[in-house]
Amino acid sequence: MISIFLIPPLVFVFPFSKLAKILAGGRHTYRTEDFQPDGDTLAAWVDGALWRLPPPWRRTCLKRAAIIFFLLRSTGVKVVLRVGVKRNPQRELHAHAWLTDEDGPYLEPDLKSLEGLSTIAVFPEKI
Repeated sequence: MISIFLIPPLVFVFPFSKLAKILAGGRHTYRTEDFQPDGDTLAAWVDGALWRLPPPWRRTCLKRAAIIFFLLRSTGVKVVLRVGVKRNPQRELHAHAWLTDEDGPYLEPDLKSLEGLSTIAVFPEKI
């Protein structure tokens, strides 16, 4: 099983399409009938940990989304990791990674950050 502490540096090493397949593997399901992960608490813990760590672990939207994606998928929660891009008024390209579930954005701290994004990648392609 992959350790959550390996995920942030691996985003620099693997093409994300390959890393996403590893993270979504589904071979390690820990969910029981009594366990329902609290997404808000989980996201707050991941955010707090990543902000405190040095590079290459320091928080970015991709590292945050990858870790939460892995943890939720490992417990049977069906989420999708999306990557999108947009240009700002100065024509600079900006990218963002976030999670969605069947209802839309999931555990996204700032919904305004999704405005104007064109999705360029979805992992997995189907929930």
